[in-house]
Amino acid sequence: MKKTSKKTLGPVSAYLITRLKRANKSIFRIRDVKQVLDKDEKAAADLLSKLVSRGIISRLKAGLFMIVPLEAESNYMENRYVIAGEIIWPNRYYISHASAMAIHGMTNQPVLNIQISSAVRKKDMVVSGIKFCFFRIRPSAYFGIEEKWITKQARVSVSDIERTIVDCLARPELCGGVSEAAKGIWAAKEKIDYAKLLKYVKKIGIKAVAKRLGFILQLLGLSDNNTLVELKNYLQSSEAYVLFDPTLKNTGRYIREWRLRVNFNPDELKAGAWA
Repeated sequence: MKKTSKKTLGPVSAYLITRLKRANKSIFRIRDVKQVLDKDEKAAADLLSKLVSRGIISRLKAGLFMIVPLEAESNYMENRYVIAGEIIWPNRYYISHASAMAIHGMTNQPVLNIQISSAVRKKDMVVSGIKFCFFRIRPSAYFGIEEKWITKQARVSVSDIERTIVDCLARPELCGGVSEAAKGIWAAKEKIDYAKLLKYVKKIGIKAVAKRLGFILQLLGLSDNNTLVELKNYLQSSEAYVLFDPTLKNTGRYIREWRLRVNFNPDELKAGAWA
């Protein structure tokens, strides 16, 4: 006798899943179920609980669910960036740091965790083995953000290339270190708007970003002399030295021009960027 799959759909479940798919709602909320099936909150919740236990859908967070294809494994995951936006909804957010680098093609490194910046405080969470990391920013720091199509049906908010560079140089530990940020700058060199980048550096107001950026642009022969002069003028009031890469040891020579302690071999940085 043939064993029935626990993922076999009954008529009500089949109708619900079909309607959701037709509406391009592979990720959905309990209110969608109430609307499709004309059920109250408790009846909808009871049905969804049964579908979760049978592996037909998975619960991303309270009230947020994802359809699991019949042939998929239990750890199935829709597009992780789309899920990030759904998890933080309805709050403003943007995909940031190493995750933004991946979206813009600025890194070849696998991005295992998804990084999301938002003005709301939210705990990190793990969904189907993927860690979603949330970083709180000031409301005034919402700039340099664009909408980008991630799938044919969904867009996400992500920092643009210039804001991604600024964020990564401000928090190098969130992109694999300054060397990875430098590789990203080199990879995106034809797309960077240097006037916009300079504007963002001043707007974010973190002098360490300007110091690291100036050194990288000069070392890799990017930008023009005017940008370097502007960065140096911006740094005139900042005499303090900062580590080029705060993820590495506090060693290396001091570079007066950029007020940096360069704790990374510049030749290796150039070789890595050009590789």
